[in-house]
Amino acid sequence: MIDICLLLEGTYPYVTGGVSTWVHSLISGLPEFKFGLVHFSNSEKVGMPKFIMPQNLVHLENIPLNIRKDSIHLDALLSRIPEAKVYHALSTGFAGLIATRKKQMANSPMILTEHGIYWHEIELGVDELECGFKIIHTKDGRLKLGRSWEDWLFRFKLFARTAYEAADRITTVCTKNRDMQISQGASASKCQVIPNAIDMLPFRHINKKFYENETINIGLVGRVTSIKDIKTFIKACALFKERLPKSQFYVIGPTDQDVKYFKECRKLASSLNLSELHFTGDVDPMDYYEILDVAVLTSQSEGQPFALIEAMAAGIPVVATDVGGCRELLQPMPETNCAAGILAPAGDALRVSQSIQKLCTNETLWNSLSQCGKQIVATRHREKLFLNTYRNLYAKYLVLKNLKMYAPSQNTLTQQIEFA
Repeated sequence: MIDICLLLEGTYPYVTGGVSTWVHSLISGLPEFKFGLVHFSNSEKVGMPKFIMPQNLVHLENIPLNIRKDSIHLDALLSRIPEAKVYHALSTGFAGLIATRKKQMANSPMILTEHGIYWHEIELGVDELECGFKIIHTKDGRLKLGRSWEDWLFRFKLFARTAYEAADRITTVCTKNRDMQISQGASASKCQVIPNAIDMLPFRHINKKFYENETINIGLVGRVTSIKDIKTFIKACALFKERLPKSQFYVIGPTDQDVKYFKECRKLASSLNLSELHFTGDVDPMDYYEILDVAVLTSQSEGQPFALIEAMAAGIPVVATDVGGCRELLQPMPETNCAAGILAPAGDALRVSQSIQKLCTNETLWNSLSQCGKQIVATRHREKLFLNTYRNLYAKYLVLKNLKMYAPSQNTLTQQIEFA
């Protein structure tokens, strides 16, 4: 039997990004457990995996969510979920809903982990769910799936409350996310913050210095999608170029996840005469960490972005929008009282540009943020701490399940969901 069955939407192993990086690190770093993985998408065709599959991933299945208007046949989906000792959902959307049902059927423990807060992103107006379904373009419009924006927001908040009630343990990556979970009924005693983490070894050879060449390299590592707000980055680059013309700008990440938005970004860059902007596509960002002078993130919503953690590990000062866990990630350490970057309001291209300029014209500040970033990652975001925390969490529930001492709590919200 599988030890842990992960349920997730639109990410690992078919899409690169922060959640996929997290999943790959988790499975690879805990070889003593047998993992199964169920990937929900909006299509039978998901392409080839973009990761080398760990040997302890013994079951991998893509299940398309065949939604028609406002219905989905949960019973048919549940029959395809493998038996496991522990179920671990990575969102409160469809994955969380299905994990809740499977937990009840199998009498197995359930862990819920949220990176971004699903219902909050819909509340912000995001038009695409993680599983790839286009939801809405304006709050006044009609949904492609046949319901109003307000109705979908209500439903996904209900999905969240159901998953929060069913889960035996709820983890997330930052305190702000935990507060939002509690605001929707999650029990504080169940909630646990486990920060994202990376292997520091690949970054140790990078020895960053305040830019010595005439050209300044500014980069954003992230998917070209609306939630990353690449357009604000482009506008900020154009403003920065007016002050320091000898600059190069990079958007380092896949461009095929929202082709329409990517075309709009290229059109915007062209209209601003920003020939210095380069879209790299889906590449290994490590090659760019070695040349970047400042890393930027302009997202509308975030959990705890790996792109910033990696930039900090490389000694690159960052400018980030004040969303999700970015403030907590960059905030001063009590031991050193130094921060790792500058925060700017979401959607404010002028403030982002001014923050980049501040870093590029103040060597003392640049050096301080560079050193502090490395210290923060080495102290708070070591891979060993992350893996040991999940190792102990899994071991606890596996022991209870094996000894038949696990007694699930009753979920009263499940019966309120009429989505079948």
